[in-house]
Amino acid sequence: MKIGMQIRAPAEGVDLRWIAREVEARGFESLFLPEHTHVPVGQGPIHHGGADMMDAALKGYDSLIRLAVVATSTERLRIGTGVLLLP
Repeated sequence: MKIGMQIRAPAEGVDLRWIAREVEARGFESLFLPEHTHVPVGQGPIHHGGADMMDAALKGYDSLIRLAVVATSTERLRIGTGVLLLP
């Protein structure tokens, strides 16, 4: 069975290269990174994650750039986006 993982990796946090290597070393087949390009202006309790989740979304990198980092850090890990919003 092939099992993948999806993680949220904001700009402030653990090094994504390290995460990718650890995911691969533990036998996972793939790694998916979500995207959240549209953040509400008001950061009230409009999302179940609350203001903390919206703050993390504001500090994220583009999914394709983050996936390029993952691709250069691993050998066989399949990569993809959880969501990719093309304007």
